[in-house]
Amino acid sequence: MAEDPNEGLAPLLALAIDWLALSERSNIPLELTAHSLRERGDWRLSIYRTGSEIEGVSIVMPRGDWFLEARGPSAAIYLANAAAIRGRRPATLTTTERVRALIAPILSEKGAVRAEYELRTLMCTKAPSIKEGRWAVSADLPALKEYELLIDRDQRELIDTSWERLIARKELAVLTRNDAVLASIRRYGPAPSFAGIADLFVVPQARRGRIGTGLAGFVLGEILAQRQAVYVLVDGSDAVTLTFYDSLGFEDLGTCYKADLK
Repeated sequence: MAEDPNEGLAPLLALAIDWLALSERSNIPLELTAHSLRERGDWRLSIYRTGSEIEGVSIVMPRGDWFLEARGPSAAIYLANAAAIRGRRPATLTTTERVRALIAPILSEKGAVRAEYELRTLMCTKAPSIKEGRWAVSADLPALKEYELLIDRDQRELIDTSWERLIARKELAVLTRNDAVLASIRRYGPAPSFAGIADLFVVPQARRGRIGTGLAGFVLGEILAQRQAVYVLVDGSDAVTLTFYDSLGFEDLGTCYKADLK
């Protein structure tokens, strides 16, 4: 049996997940990320404690996406330093507005922020009636390679296109016509009672509203058959995408903070 390089971190990860669960989903981006770590390598988990009490959790993913929760300034400072260990600086930061207030002075002092965004946290608890699509399989890989060429370069940098790994974990759903992939969407971070979706893309020549609605409906139905809620994070300035998810029955739970870092 192959050795799991993350096996030694399993107890710490369990502590982090249990601690985050006590917050009653106040930091959905971090919770979803923590639950996805069992399937990914080269991530960095840091926990800040005072005595036996956990005061903060930080996760930096392989592509440099950093997720943070901290109860106070001391935890925020410690975890910010831990996130940049051995010269590997995070590329983005996603956290709550409350933690943003704690860490803003640190980031400002270092001149670390390139751009800031407001993310909306949306939640769906009822599957829509329109459903079309299926989970991707290995036979879709040639079509997915062709489909990937239709994603513009800037957007491709934001989408997880590790098709083989996503298929192996049953995290990629597609909608196809005549053996061509017209749209894809990714699910991630399945916790016992909720999961997230991301990276919905529809090829430019397709009818985005209809195709996207059908595929999103399929994935929502699959997840909600086993869990209570599905979350998606949307740029607060993207009115079109916000309207799209509103039409699917998503509820707006408020904002969280994202920054591109230098």
